[in-house]
Amino acid sequence: TVTYTLSFRWSLIVWTGQDGISASAALRGQETPDNPQTNDVSSSVTAIYRWNGSQQKWDGYFPGSDNVFGANDFTTLTKGVAYWIAISTQGGVSWTVAQ
Repeated sequence: TVTYTLSFRWSLIVWTGQDGISASAALRGQETPDNPQTNDVSSSVTAIYRWNGSQQKWDGYFPGSDNVFGANDFTTLTKGVAYWIAISTQGGVSWTVAQ
């Protein structure tokens, strides 16, 4: 597993979890028999952004809007990509994900 410390409001991370995992599954802490110590931060995360260099724009993902047409620019997380993550939990949270 890998643990990210997310600070209140915004944190910049480089994703080192599972490549291609859906953002919603990652936020829910999708556990597996090999990695049972993940945790659910979906109620704290309000937005995830990544830079789209080819189009020179920010792409966004908003938890809870996976089936809303046009709401999200991406739905999976890519290993090695940097993401800005917004949380609403004052004091921050620790997010442990399968690697």
